[in-house]
Amino acid sequence: MDSVSLRTPWRYLAIQPRLAAVGPLGLYSAPSGAARPAAPSTTASLAPGAPSTTASPAPGSPTPASPAAPPARPTGPTVLASGLVAPWGIAFLPGGDLSASIGPAQKPDLDFARFVKAASLAHPQVALPLVQRLARAYGSRALPLLRESFGAEVAPGLFEAELNFLRREEWACSADDVLWRRSKLGLHYTPAQRAAVADWCAHHWADAAAPGQPAAIHQETAWN
Repeated sequence: MDSVSLRTPWRYLAIQPRLAAVGPLGLYSAPSGAARPAAPSTTASLAPGAPSTTASPAPGSPTPASPAAPPARPTGPTVLASGLVAPWGIAFLPGGDLSASIGPAQKPDLDFARFVKAASLAHPQVALPLVQRLARAYGSRALPLLRESFGAEVAPGLFEAELNFLRREEWACSADDVLWRRSKLGLHYTPAQRAAVADWCAHHWADAAAPGQPAAIHQETAWN
């Protein structure tokens, strides 16, 4: 490990405001408009009037090939709304881009509160606690779900529309997938409510195990 990487360990830009120096791969993060520090010159300076030490090729010898140019880097680093610079650009996790509802990002906690408020105003027929849970679970992917007909309430706050969404988008195949793996709703439901979810999945999903029948995966239970 070189001395630069020892002085400047890699950190997430979302946590560390900016890197203080050029990192091991040559990436540099600086405030917008700041100049990148020049690389140190490897060419020795000659005194004025001193003869050149560069050897000329002999007559008839092939001209040496020029060194290959380094791969081009993306031009124009991405400047985040918080002022941070991401030289490689931005990639969102599924549902993580809320800009279509709230505009440019500002701060994560404020952005989420603004997103919940916008979603609640757009869908006043949905209870606010349910909007908050769906927004926290699915981010911007909750918006198409909120526009659907919810159908029957299988368990408190869990409707058929969300079960179908989990089946279609999250590849849920059983009640355990819904209650424990795609969410932690099983921690908040009673045994009777978890059984209602299992009954619904067994009735609507052909590959879900029916209650009382052996399943491919061990049925999980609530834990502290």
